[in-house]
Amino acid sequence: MIPGAVDRLLELKTMRRRRGEDALRLTHTTLDNAVSAVATALTDLHGWREDLTRREAALYGPLIGEAAALIDLEEVNAEMISLREHEQLLQKRLEQARAKADLARQAREEAYSGAREAWREVSKFEDLIRALRTDATLEEKRAADLELEDFAQVRNKGGEQDNNLSVNLHRMWSGHSLSVIGGSRFREIPESDSVLDFRLRCPGGWHRSQ
Repeated sequence: MIPGAVDRLLELKTMRRRRGEDALRLTHTTLDNAVSAVATALTDLHGWREDLTRREAALYGPLIGEAAALIDLEEVNAEMISLREHEQLLQKRLEQARAKADLARQAREEAYSGAREAWREVSKFEDLIRALRTDATLEEKRAADLELEDFAQVRNKGGEQDNNLSVNLHRMWSGHSLSVIGGSRFREIPESDSVLDFRLRCPGGWHRSQ
């Protein structure tokens, strides 16, 4: 049997792996959003720069070949400054989006490393548990084999004792029978005497007839 502490430790490692997987999924989503933001910022900047020439021409066009008042020039210059500032703003947004994407990419790599390590830890621990269970199974099998072997030895010893007891009893009964036969002492009367002269020389035996 695997101790409960080992099971709890495996559960904790599995929970850590799940958290690592959740963190990795979150970083994937964050990185996807950051990359999308970079693409959007880059599109906006390129679109603005492509349209900037048209905007500048629209501002300076009415003044070309004309005697423009100073106030008109100042207004045009202010508009141009505003256009450039907006371009700089779009450029800054692109840089920020790229910085966020870099951070998201780094976070994704760290989350991936953490998740991979958590997976590795769980895998190693599961291998350890399988090895422990295999050892426990083999140990139980060895214990069962030893019990069967002990039982067989006890049974064999019991059989030998029974056999010895039977032999001893047989010898005892054989010896007793011989002693009885020897004690009875059947004696034969010489052949010259009559059959009636035979007698059994033992208590309660036949006596010679007169």
